Amino acid sequence: MIKPTQFKPSVAPLNRLGDLSIEEFLASYWQQKHAVLQQVFANFTPPIDANELAGLALEEEVESRLIKEPTPGSWSLESGPFTEGTFSSLPEENWTLLVQAVDQWHLGVWELLQQFSFIPNWRRDDVMISFAVPGGSVGPHYDHYDVFLIQAEGEREWTIGPKCDDLSERAENDQLDLLADIDAQESHLLKPGDILYVPPGVAHWGVAKTASMTISIGFRAPSVGEVFQDFGKELEGLLGNDSRFTDAQRTSSTSPGELSSADITLVQELLQSHVADKSVIANWFGSYMTEPKRDELLPLVDRVDVDGAYRECLVRDAVTRVAYHRTPTEFLWFCNGEVQSLNSTCARLAERLADEPILSLEEVSLLVDDESTREWMNELLEQGHYHLYE
Repeated sequence: MIKPTQFKPSVAPLNRLGDLSIEEFLASYWQQKHAVLQQVFANFTPPIDANELAGLALEEEVESRLIKEPTPGSWSLESGPFTEGTFSSLPEENWTLLVQAVDQWHLGVWELLQQFSFIPNWRRDDVMISFAVPGGSVGPHYDHYDVFLIQAEGEREWTIGPKCDDLSERAENDQLDLLADIDAQESHLLKPGDILYVPPGVAHWGVAKTASMTISIGFRAPSVGEVFQDFGKELEGLLGNDSRFTDAQRTSSTSPGELSSADITLVQELLQSHVADKSVIANWFGSYMTEPKRDELLPLVDRVDVDGAYRECLVRDAVTRVAYHRTPTEFLWFCNGEVQSLNSTCARLAERLADEPILSLEEVSLLVDDESTREWMNELLEQGHYHLYE
């Protein structure tokens, strides 16, 4: 169990990324090209240290991995949970410990994630943290999602390669999806407080020059195939078995073996008629993008020691994913894969709950001003999505 970090009443998002304003970064770099962002966090102090990270890797509920490279190019992978003996027997060089979703187990890391709220909540994923000894790395690779790589301590040299895809040549490794050759284009040495932003598909490879910690802020980016697959399930549940392909007023076929262009048009129009309904897409997509990765996780009080961490505020649980969608006639609230249509008084509270991870009790009391809102707020508390501290 991790001791709490002292929290501020609110967690403000970053307003600059080094020399770039947020708007400049989004316009010129986001999803387009990598960026080396120097001293985004001046005099940076990591919210978690290497011993705490190793402690999390001992826990059965925490996803952790250990990557070793005893000889050049011979990467191996071990999955946790580990034991204290695992770490005491490791060499002084060429290994990396990775721990997933640390924001769900450590309040200071969760607070750091909130500073990236210039990207919507539904788009953000979780925080992976790696600790590496000199020479440690995870090998040359690319990701299918955007990532901010925060240099938390020590120094790590990053090599940047070209854009890659499924056809890029892979290394011969049964455990890790690594590139055979990174085809280096640039190299950058990151120091504490620096950030490397890497968009999807860009090859990168970080090697620790000293004992080094990197905090990775990742983002959700479902594949087009995943989107169609899940939306298809949604339509199947909505439409039922009676909704069928139809072809009334068909003309006589002179070529019974042909699948005609007119038939393809009928199918295309059938698909487009459902994709064109924004209300169906909104209901589905909000639920889809707020689904938690882990269906079951320990309650907050069993994951972190919250004693003394908060005063007079309402705090969203680190596992809870929320979003809202407003139309002229409806307000939809999404919470961990579930959707609700809320009345106008509940909607005022819901908007603030989704936009701010921490609210003062003074503001909450002003927003919870009728019976329906009180009942809805109590539901969120009882379900463990929010926690009240007096």
